[in-house]
Amino acid sequence: MEDPKTVRMGDADPADQPTARGVSPFARTPAPAPGAHPAPPSPQAAETGSEAATMLMSQRQEPVFAWLVVLDGPDRGKIHPLQAGTTTVGRVRGNDVVVADDACSSQHLKIRVERGEDGQDRFQLIDLASRNGTYAGDRSSYRQNRVHRCVLQDGDYLLLGETTLVFKRI
Repeated sequence: MEDPKTVRMGDADPADQPTARGVSPFARTPAPAPGAHPAPPSPQAAETGSEAATMLMSQRQEPVFAWLVVLDGPDRGKIHPLQAGTTTVGRVRGNDVVVADDACSSQHLKIRVERGEDGQDRFQLIDLASRNGTYAGDRSSYRQNRVHRCVLQDGDYLLLGETTLVFKRI
């Protein structure tokens, strides 16, 4: 029969379990009961002589400080932060940025963060064969400049269907 103070991996959340002596309410595995034999050290701990285990975490991606602001169209005033890797933009749910514009394609474009040779992040806009195209550029020329792929600069305007956005970054 199992000790009622023990919570196995995959069982109910320990926060839902009653707190008992020797059991941390925040730990997935309980502390050993008084008088219990400790688990043998891991091979890494045996090599170093240390009983503390080290868990390697994946390297955290640096935050991206860029966003799209809807200037004109059905979503006027909305602000959409860009993802660290790739941000998808389109009319249907499942995109990172959903635009409520029937003239936009379901998957209209993506913006991918790429590291340039100078070590700086670049924001590469890639049109995903949208039916009405993607237009990008400065304020005076973006409506005439259809793009399939381009590097976005701070302040660039985008036209997707009947929606105008501006790209901003720090």
